[in-house]
Amino acid sequence: MISLNGTLEQSGEHLHLCVSDPHGTMLGGHMMPGCTVRTTLELVIGSLEELAFSRQPCALSGYDELHISPVK
Repeated sequence: MISLNGTLEQSGEHLHLCVSDPHGTMLGGHMMPGCTVRTTLELVIGSLEELAFSRQPCALSGYDELHISPVK
């Protein structure tokens, strides 16, 4: 795994990763259930306690898009 980024929110996660095979060929996309780490993965997760992350429908894209709002 070369990189992993995305968001974790109460309703789930939206993660993107980039991986490489032994020959250096790169692939990237959404991390899906069932992804397996074969050896070691060092993962740091940051918490932004003053912000709330959620998904809300977007009329333009048709997808549930990330919405960030202050915690009340």
